[in-house]
Amino acid sequence: GTVLMNLGIVYNISGLYEEALGYYRRAQSYFEEVGNVQRLMELHHNTGMTYYFKAAYKDAMFEFDASIKLATKLHNVNILATASLGKANTCYQKGDPRLALIFVNQALHYYGICNDRNGIADAYKVKGMIHREMKQYSVALSLFQTSLRLNAELKNELNTAETHFEMGELEVQRKNQRA
Repeated sequence: GTVLMNLGIVYNISGLYEEALGYYRRAQSYFEEVGNVQRLMELHHNTGMTYYFKAAYKDAMFEFDASIKLATKLHNVNILATASLGKANTCYQKGDPRLALIFVNQALHYYGICNDRNGIADAYKVKGMIHREMKQYSVALSLFQTSLRLNAELKNELNTAETHFEMGELEVQRKNQRA
């Protein structure tokens, strides 16, 4: 099951989403057969991410919810954080910034509990995106700057680049006017 899940992850990264989902389905049957709830929790999160990348947001939310349910049962704060952030991103993409804000705040809470600074930096970036869409430009800029500061401390170049991109989108949206 773990090998199949890892193959699904590779296909997801490669953008071959249907193939990834096929491997995830096969892995799920193995995990269910042996009762490996830990792996099922991870699998549901990974499946949610694949549906997210496919823009199948209803399916993504279903999988994130399944992951959160199992993470709650296992008291796994890391997965609670990442699945909550997945739900925040999904709500953001669906055009529901108010609900996205609720989930990103949940993610920040959980990331704080497990002291996952990379997760916190990513969540601040997403929270900035949400506030940008709500036209709260000063708040968005502050959140992006916090994300950049954390990413610089962590030497997280990928999230630094993503945050700079989102800051650029902020400037485009507000047409360089100060909020």
